[in-house]
Amino acid sequence: MLSNIGIATYFLVKCINQTTAVIGEASTVAEDVLSSIRNTVAFGVQQRLANKFDAKLEIAEMYGIRKGFIVATMVSVIWFVAYTTYSLAFWEGSRLINSGEIGIGALMTTVTSVMIGAFALANVAPGFEAMGGSVGAAYKIFEAINRVPVIDSERDDGEQPNELVGRIEFQNVKFAYPSRPNVPVLDDFNLVIEPGQTVALVGASGSGKSTIIGLLERFYEPIGGTITIDGHNLESLNVKWLRRQLSLVSQEPVLFSCSIYKNIGYGLIGTPYENADEETKSEMIRQACEEANAWEFIKNLTDGLDTEVGERGFLLSGGQKQRIAIARAIVSQPKLLLLDEATSALDTKSEGIVQEALDRALQSRTTIIIAHRLSTIRDADKIVVMSNGKIIETGTHNDLLSRQGAYHLLVQAQNIRATNEKDHLALSDEGSKEQKELYKVDTRATRGSISSLVIKDLERDSYYEPKVITRSTFTLVKSFFTAFTAVIFGAQSAGQMFSYAPSMGKARQAAQSFLQILDIRPEIDSLSTEGQTIENVQGELEFRDVHFRYPTRRNVPVLRGTNFTVKPGQFVALVGPSGCGKSTSISLIEQFYRPLAGQILLDGVDITSLNVSNYRRNIGLVQQEPVLYQGTIRENILMGLGDSDADTIPEEVLFSAARKANIHNFIMSLPDRYETLCGSKGVLLSGGQKQRIAIARALIRDPKVLLLDEATSALDSESEKVVQAALDAAAAGRTTIAVAHRLSTIQNADKICVFDKGRIVEEGTHDQLLQKGGIYSTLVQMQALEGN
Repeated sequence: MLSNIGIATYFLVKCINQTTAVIGEASTVAEDVLSSIRNTVAFGVQQRLANKFDAKLEIAEMYGIRKGFIVATMVSVIWFVAYTTYSLAFWEGSRLINSGEIGIGALMTTVTSVMIGAFALANVAPGFEAMGGSVGAAYKIFEAINRVPVIDSERDDGEQPNELVGRIEFQNVKFAYPSRPNVPVLDDFNLVIEPGQTVALVGASGSGKSTIIGLLERFYEPIGGTITIDGHNLESLNVKWLRRQLSLVSQEPVLFSCSIYKNIGYGLIGTPYENADEETKSEMIRQACEEANAWEFIKNLTDGLDTEVGERGFLLSGGQKQRIAIARAIVSQPKLLLLDEATSALDTKSEGIVQEALDRALQSRTTIIIAHRLSTIRDADKIVVMSNGKIIETGTHNDLLSRQGAYHLLVQAQNIRATNEKDHLALSDEGSKEQKELYKVDTRATRGSISSLVIKDLERDSYYEPKVITRSTFTLVKSFFTAFTAVIFGAQSAGQMFSYAPSMGKARQAAQSFLQILDIRPEIDSLSTEGQTIENVQGELEFRDVHFRYPTRRNVPVLRGTNFTVKPGQFVALVGPSGCGKSTSISLIEQFYRPLAGQILLDGVDITSLNVSNYRRNIGLVQQEPVLYQGTIRENILMGLGDSDADTIPEEVLFSAARKANIHNFIMSLPDRYETLCGSKGVLLSGGQKQRIAIARALIRDPKVLLLDEATSALDSESEKVVQAALDAAAAGRTTIAVAHRLSTIQNADKICVFDKGRIVEEGTHDQLLQKGGIYSTLVQMQALEGN
């Protein structure tokens, strides 16, 4: 029997490990969907992703059936041994009583002992199943705990210099990501950054710019060459100490689900100010907010700094999240500042103010800036132009322009004036273990109580029972043991049933929560078959006196009587400060929300009367922060086709969409090409690569209405020019609405609508708005765009 348990446990652990791995994959799919639910419903891929989730669960079910078979085999063997033991005890006891060799007392003692032992043995089975699950789960946990990382941020060894000056040097650095060891990212990279110097890195997406920041932060180690700070090899420095000297603002701002105050306060962790009094912390946080141009919008919120930002900051606009991230980075006054597209999500006005604040902050520290918007780095001490992991040009803005090389072409692509005039733009289940133990005690107590009552009755009738048994025939003895066994087994079953009562209560409560969610009738039901359908959409959109406030902030008006019309095939751009209602307009068109008042019309029909699913099939969306799902590049692009059968789509349609988004050549250069995994949320790709895949996903949809919410914000100048040309071509024949901060991308729009505080304050073409000399003209001057 012990060998049976050992063999069963081995296969049980193996099966549980396989189940856990598959359930983990299913959980990743669910997390990706729930964290990007807007993107999911916009493309109508709920059923496709649900099928993908179900497929993972079916594999887990298969392993679960195997586990059940293993457990059933183990339990059956154990209970077979237990019942065989009972049979032997009854048979031998009856024989001995009939022969007069023992009395009833000795028999009862022996049989009771055997039964208790057999019960205990039989109850081992559930314990072994739980143990198998625990071993399987613990294996993964201890594997992670016992893993010795190449870069251990918790170790105390390593140099910790008393002072950091800030001189950084890269010497013949080579690097390739572990997931793609055959694709070199940096190749003999050499660069010197002097203390207090501001160095800008520019170049195409995937050229290695963000990789340099990753190496400085020691997220990875170079596979060749050395990186030094003040002459100290980066690998010899204490990791925790090193990261305290650095502050990073990433391209995609990451906020935690807590208040604005706590999010910014996290920037003080690990610094001398971590344990400062609340008054000092509050003052530092407020000052950082002012420098990052975040204080104005924060103080206008109902709860101010105590406002909750939601999961990943979804309750804030992209620009607001980015400004909070900047405040978090500068609150600790770091020695080294790393800005990876730190102002990419800011509008022109905010970018200009934040850039000035950062310019002041940069004067006393070494700074590395990664930028696609070249107006933000014109005043850098050194501009490094990268391509394929190497430096192809280096110098100041004017030096590089005079050479008329790669940088000159990038500047021309963004149409920035080549002057010395300063640019004002740019940084503008707990307790379950105890409960299980309690259940075991309850079961044992119930069994013990029943046994005690039976034995007490036997003692009370001690005179009568021996007389009856000795005078009775063997049949009476057999009947007695049958009844006795039935009472014991029945009592045990009843006791176990009552011991599960707390779990039944929890299960009922959990079921009620699920049923409440299932019973919710959404105001905008994307799965409903109700509503009118339009067969031949022309693409005319109209906002009529639209008013809107977000449900979470009903006292903050976002749109206040917005009116504008987009004719079929027209390209209309929405510009203005962060939080003025541009992205909200996109959300209303997608029917993520309904207007509080007013109407939005498609071809003269109120969109609230249309079937939501059919309506969204005519719309393509590219968001400011690209959303990719766990899976291959092919699967992510084909998501643009919704729940239709993507397997029937010709390869050339897929390739054509990728070419238009300027991503096909990059994909074909990868070892697995279109079968390359993107990772959860696209973590295995750069920001620009993710954005181009998102654009390809929208283009393969061939929508009648194309919505671009900062669609090219993550692209470098070269890629932006190519993709913008592709988008311009794609916009031909379809209605296009583009939200843009980088005004060079919308100069050729048929109409530009300037938003301010939820209203359209200016409207016209690029040239018409320049002649007015209003808000748009000011924004153009701040971005140094040529006004002609």
